[in-house]
Amino acid sequence: MRSAPDRRNEILNVINIRRSDSVPNLAFEFGVSERTIRRDVALLSEKHRIYCQHGGKGGGVHFEDEYYLKRNTKQLKGGLTDKHIELLNRLSIGLSAEDSEIMYEIFILFSVPKKGN
Repeated sequence: MRSAPDRRNEILNVINIRRSDSVPNLAFEFGVSERTIRRDVALLSEKHRIYCQHGGKGGGVHFEDEYYLKRNTKQLKGGLTDKHIELLNRLSIGLSAEDSEIMYEIFILFSVPKKGN
């Protein structure tokens, strides 16, 4: 079980990549209640431009338009290319659960959302 600060950091990384997601999906993915996700987002919104929007279409957790987390200077400039992603996908076939989690972290750390997505 991950700590609350670790979970919140991972929520930031996930929303940075996906740009938005539903509260129920995040609650399921992180193994916590929807209320916990909403509380996490409320805390995160004090330092980041992340918010919860209620309602059907368009509801969920979002980053404000054009807001992206600052990237670590050690990360690839511009993120992963399509060739990088294809190779990592091929390499990930047949990995153990632990190695699959590490591969997922690599995608999160090095992916940069493409404009228009």
